[in-house]
Amino acid sequence: MKIGFTFLICICLISCQTRENCIKEYHSNGNLKVCHYYDIDNKLDSSISYSREIKNLVLSKSFYQDSLNRKETYHINGSIKSKGRIDDNGIRLGNWNFYDNEAKLESIKEFVNIKDKEYLNQNWVLNKEGDTIFEKSKIVEILLNKDTISLNEPVRAVAYLRSNLFKGKNSRLKLVLSEGYESLFDENFNNEDKILKDTFYDVEQDTLNAQYFEDELNRQYLVAFGKWFKTPGNKVIRGIAVEYYGYYEGKEKKHKDISLIPFKANKTYFEKPIYVKDSIK
Repeated sequence: MKIGFTFLICICLISCQTRENCIKEYHSNGNLKVCHYYDIDNKLDSSISYSREIKNLVLSKSFYQDSLNRKETYHINGSIKSKGRIDDNGIRLGNWNFYDNEAKLESIKEFVNIKDKEYLNQNWVLNKEGDTIFEKSKIVEILLNKDTISLNEPVRAVAYLRSNLFKGKNSRLKLVLSEGYESLFDENFNNEDKILKDTFYDVEQDTLNAQYFEDELNRQYLVAFGKWFKTPGNKVIRGIAVEYYGYYEGKEKKHKDISLIPFKANKTYFEKPIYVKDSIK
């Protein structure tokens, strides 16, 4: 019993010492700004940020666990405001949940790292029942015909703008891939402005593919596209779906609307995994 009691005391002492291993920063008015906690290996474990105006009011907590870093923010009443994943630089990644001051889920936002900056990619606004309010959201669906192909066939896919950002602007959708075989966009699209690209337009303009889709669909928001690969193995298709409106005619006009330059546009970045089989049938 004495040994067990001593063991518990030791655990408590170690825990307390670890928790006190904190580096503090202060606002200019003297209130605590942030406290960074480190583990016994002197590795950053978590951080707590505080309000400048209200002393000791917690604004956010960040937890660092290798590639599973996460962050939570709070309303002034202490209830959860938002939560999701972050990278080592604090950039929000993936789907984040946002709540009202009664901790009711209001929206889900998808963040991606584009050119080493945080980018709001998609947004699902929810009603009180948890259903999507499409009139207030921004959603692009990318659908592949299959996730495994052979070297002698292309990936066939469609992009559909389920909920557009530019309400009432008669916008359209187009899709951009890297030119040629393989997918050449790098992970964070840092080379977006440095590589040659292919552009696919909506099936209202793309009459070749229009025959494969039902007339009831909103054709100006539907794009058919594809990609070939030269080598087998695990692949990733990266691309950009662009909603745009209000355009000027370019120097060359291959066919209706193909070379028009949009003056207002919004991009949705995507990547889809696919496997290319070595055998050719």
